[in-house]
Amino acid sequence: MRFDGLRFTVFDKRNTPEFKSNVVTALLEDGAQALWIGTDRGLNRFRNSKFSLFPAKDGLADNSIFTVAEDHGAIFG
Repeated sequence: MRFDGLRFTVFDKRNTPEFKSNVVTALLEDGAQALWIGTDRGLNRFRNSKFSLFPAKDGLADNSIFTVAEDHGAIFG
């Protein structure tokens, strides 16, 4: 969800193809001000007004993300 000062915009799997689930389990704003969103179906990043999906097939141990952490610029889910 985003608030521009006047309106809320909801991002979910109906209007955002990168969201494979509406179940958000973890959030992290990293040092570069990107928002990392853990779900039960993968890890999403919101940066520069664009979403990117990082599913297990891209190297995560599992699609269920319950914790997101940053360590010296590296993101762990």
